[in-house]
Amino acid sequence: MQSLIPIKDKLQGNLENYMSEIIADMWGLKTAKIITDKISNEGLRSHLLSGSLNDICVSEDDGVHPSGEFRIDQLAGDILCK
Repeated sequence: MQSLIPIKDKLQGNLENYMSEIIADMWGLKTAKIITDKISNEGLRSHLLSGSLNDICVSEDDGVHPSGEFRIDQLAGDILCK
């Protein structure tokens, strides 16, 4: 479940600095969903999703790219809240 802490308070810099990355994550998730919805093998679907998110899991907030924890939290919230 998503945290009740406002998004801007989870970032090191101004929210505006992160918007391109946040929007890119949203489109990446939508694209991944379109692709994985067509895969009936649960194991393969899980492998593709985890592989696509693996690199951002360990990333840190650099003032332009949100931390991996933030990004996964936002993506999970987007999935769970629909």
